[in-house]
Amino acid sequence: MLIVDEVGYTPFDAATAGLFFQLVAHRYERASLIVTSDRPLGRWDEVFGASAPALTDRLAHHAELVRLDGDSYRTRRTTSAWAE
Repeated sequence: MLIVDEVGYTPFDAATAGLFFQLVAHRYERASLIVTSDRPLGRWDEVFGASAPALTDRLAHHAELVRLDGDSYRTRRTTSAWAE
């Protein structure tokens, strides 16, 4: 099991996008992978450019997509602490 957190927080350059694609392709249908992101798959072209369609295709195939809505846990805790 590999967990990759906050994918898309910052854009990937072409070399990094290529490496991430290789990682996903290597694990595709072989090993478990959990990816978290605040971007929907439809906006991954903003992060991965031309690699996005092939990357999201592999990630979405056999996937369980879980959407979490709400305020940031970190922001909520910080805001509460500042209010005290």
